[in-house]
Amino acid sequence: MHPSLIVLEATGGYEKGLVSALVEAKLPVAMVTPSWVRYFARSSGTLAKTDKIDARMLVRYGRANHPPVMKVRTEHQERMSALMARRSQVSTALVSEKNHLSTVMYPDVKALIQASIENLEQQIIQLEEMIAEIIDQCPELINNEKIICSVPGAGKITAAILLADLPELGTLDHKKIAALVGVAPFNRDSGYHRGKRRIKGGRQSIRKVL
Repeated sequence: MHPSLIVLEATGGYEKGLVSALVEAKLPVAMVTPSWVRYFARSSGTLAKTDKIDARMLVRYGRANHPPVMKVRTEHQERMSALMARRSQVSTALVSEKNHLSTVMYPDVKALIQASIENLEQQIIQLEEMIAEIIDQCPELINNEKIICSVPGAGKITAAILLADLPELGTLDHKKIAALVGVAPFNRDSGYHRGKRRIKGGRQSIRKVL
């Protein structure tokens, strides 16, 4: 088989192994947002949902909309992405533990929570050191990090997630890259009515940081 495009839905990370295998095999892969495909199915009158129907809809969606082929990430970017994902998980757990600490009365329980907080804070330090080490190994990443950090309000964490999960950065114009990330506001106008603009979709890990 010589496919012109393989269209996949994002599935919360479970698709990563398949994407890596397809990219390694030099096959063209496009990742699409599941809700977009569902809207596409409804617009064609298809309300039922099964694996076979979903597969057919992905084919039809790909032929109709020509989603862009994913840019290949380097090994450095893949590792940084995994480290940044872990940092996000630890940060969420840290906030939760700090909230628990403020509501507990008993000293022995507080001590356990405090120990957990210190452990999570140490993990974040280790993760950030590992991320910095990866960037320091690649001159291109060092240069791109400097460019991103030159933007007011952008620091090393913002730079790291952009370098890891947005390999298209620098190859698309500002409107396309904003839409890809999910920070481009969508118009909701009709006649003389001008609705409120909202952002939607895109790459959640990047949009959350931005």
